[in-house]
Amino acid sequence: MGRLRILSLLLLLSSLLAISSPLLPADEVKDRIQRFRELFDTDQVKALQVLKPVDDPRIVDVLAGIYTMEDTQNRVTYDALYMAADEVLMTAQGDAVFERMHRYVEPSRMSRVRLHFICVLERLAHPSTLPVLLKMAPREKDEKIQFHMVRALGNYNDDDALIALFKLAKKSLTVNVCLEAVDALSKNRGPNATELLLKLYGGRAPGQVRGAALNALFERKYDGVDSMLKGALKDSSPFVRLAACSIAAATGRDDLSDEIIACLSAREWQLLSAAVRACGKLKLAKAVGPLIELWKRSSGRIEEDIHRALLKITGKSFGPDWRYWDNWFRSLNEPVKASGKEGRYIVYHGLKTRSKNIAFVIDRSGSMAEKVKSKHSGYTGEGAVVKGDTKLAMVKAELIRVVKSLPSDAKFNIVAFDNNVMTWRKGQVPATKKNKADAVRWVQSLTPGGSTNVYDALVEAFGRLTPGGKVNTEYKTGPDTIFLLSDGLPNTGTISKPAEILKAVRKMNRIRQVTIHTIGVGKLAQNFLKPLAEQNHGTYKLIAE
Repeated sequence: MGRLRILSLLLLLSSLLAISSPLLPADEVKDRIQRFRELFDTDQVKALQVLKPVDDPRIVDVLAGIYTMEDTQNRVTYDALYMAADEVLMTAQGDAVFERMHRYVEPSRMSRVRLHFICVLERLAHPSTLPVLLKMAPREKDEKIQFHMVRALGNYNDDDALIALFKLAKKSLTVNVCLEAVDALSKNRGPNATELLLKLYGGRAPGQVRGAALNALFERKYDGVDSMLKGALKDSSPFVRLAACSIAAATGRDDLSDEIIACLSAREWQLLSAAVRACGKLKLAKAVGPLIELWKRSSGRIEEDIHRALLKITGKSFGPDWRYWDNWFRSLNEPVKASGKEGRYIVYHGLKTRSKNIAFVIDRSGSMAEKVKSKHSGYTGEGAVVKGDTKLAMVKAELIRVVKSLPSDAKFNIVAFDNNVMTWRKGQVPATKKNKADAVRWVQSLTPGGSTNVYDALVEAFGRLTPGGKVNTEYKTGPDTIFLLSDGLPNTGTISKPAEILKAVRKMNRIRQVTIHTIGVGKLAQNFLKPLAEQNHGTYKLIAE
């Protein structure tokens, strides 16, 4: 359907609605919409400004039509136009206008229309929206919509909103939404919120939620957290023990060394990683032996965590091979010669990892079609065959090289994103010859186009958790290491603001313990990619401009 036809339908709808909308004279509203139509084909941004302020329900209808516009033949959406419409909606005023906006969040509406309206309502936090959220949020069937409804509820200093968030934290569509409900609940600094967080921690909520509640109590400096840690480190949920390990390390609780060291016998790699890091940060001398024993029976990224912890505790460097550390520990003498052996590493754009469970997340937005102006170290590895001089051509060549080099005992997946997110497989798969060949063909087929949806790509890469929060001992829910490559700042998605993405990923990763390495193709996103890596145990690297 062409733009002019869409706008004609919008005008017809607006004229019909004018009969029942007494807020403004019909001629005045009709004139504004007519001017919008006249300007739209030549200057869309200027045309949208004509609709400000949104003080009549008929203007809401016109803006709703903007969100339905797309080029279905070429599968193109108009994200920049949608965002401009969002800013116009931010000027909404009047109860009748908000009532009309609420209608566009109803389940019968188009998903994209609903998402934009709920995001704007979240930002506006109008009093009339609260009853709508209280009614709709628990029944919502779309994860993204429910996610933003939860965030919107967090903007109200209201007891009913707190109770709703408490219930949503215990049961929502996904664990990510449950965790967002805990975060929204924790924003309220009042005693009622504290009481509800205590109930979440001590109740029967999923383990991830209970761990998040403990972290939230710690962040709001609740006095009782110190006395709760000893019991938390013995809790039946690995996610609660994980949270307790991190808090104990952050607060210098070396008096809990026995409980932390006991966590080194856990089956769950996320808990093991948190316990190892706690041992290193607290410099627990009695943990050296257990850490070496854990190293002997471990493989993958956890080996790197153990090595770093031993370096912090002992101040010695015997190389990344447990045999030399074991030799030193048993003899209590320096070995004759430190090891130069490093074992097998996977190297991607110059970044090395011993992980055998990796997700590669690559940007395929429109700007990746630009030519590479200059190259830095790690641009591509030896053997990469670059077909073309664009950013995406370089990225595809290096990813294909790495996929081909993966050892047979590794697991991997690939996520590509523009404004949409594509996954090669639904989850991590073994690096068999067939899987690697299929992955290479999939990477070769990628083309640039669209905007930059980093947050949803990372959520897919992490691996989705079920509301039940089943314990993972075989990497079934996601990787332990993510490589994220991008050339630009996020500008679309469930969360699009860089600062909010950093916060959301940091909170999500408290229970996941995933290492996130970031790779920049150009310096535009450096102020986002660098802290994203640093806050999630990873390294940032600039490879090209």
